[in-house]
Amino acid sequence: MKTKEMLEWKEFDKLENTDDVIIKKAKGLAPVFIYIVPNTIDAFEHSLKEGHMGDKKLLEKYKEKELEISMQFLMLLFHWTDRMSFALLKNEKRNIFINTLLAETKGLYSKAIEGGIEIELFRDTFNKNYDDFQDKYGKFKLYAEKEEGLGGTVLWEFGKDIMDLLDNQHNLMLMMLFPQLFTFYFKQLNISGLLTSK
Repeated sequence: MKTKEMLEWKEFDKLENTDDVIIKKAKGLAPVFIYIVPNTIDAFEHSLKEGHMGDKKLLEKYKEKELEISMQFLMLLFHWTDRMSFALLKNEKRNIFINTLLAETKGLYSKAIEGGIEIELFRDTFNKNYDDFQDKYGKFKLYAEKEEGLGGTVLWEFGKDIMDLLDNQHNLMLMMLFPQLFTFYFKQLNISGLLTSK
């Protein structure tokens, strides 16, 4: 993974978080989501092919589940962003931000998917996948407390669920790869810098 600097969001410097600005911020973030998802998926696949974490059978299973894993990673981006926006914005602003981000990303992502059946499947299941993801992962902590293990955190549970999809529940090293990739890319988004009025 190449190290990249955090996004600075300079276009929003000195702007108050009015409804219009919040909408523009969400629309500015959506294309970055579209960029991050395939990059993360590519990095994960590269680790399966080049690393010592997987085998041919695992790679075949991954290929079979690639669209579903991509969707889950996109939902993780939304979930984490939503929880941060809840802490950084007033409730009505957070609703405007998240609803705009969801609609904008759904439109952009469906254009990026090749193949008619996959596009229809994505559009038809997007909102339900988001709601289900929120319900499932909303009960977990974002971060482990000091001296606590990672169990019961969003990223730990997410890693376990990806391993379940791949029928590879006992590969701890691989299980932690997605959380590492997520953390690497999510830090670059600088959500707090985007949502904080300067």
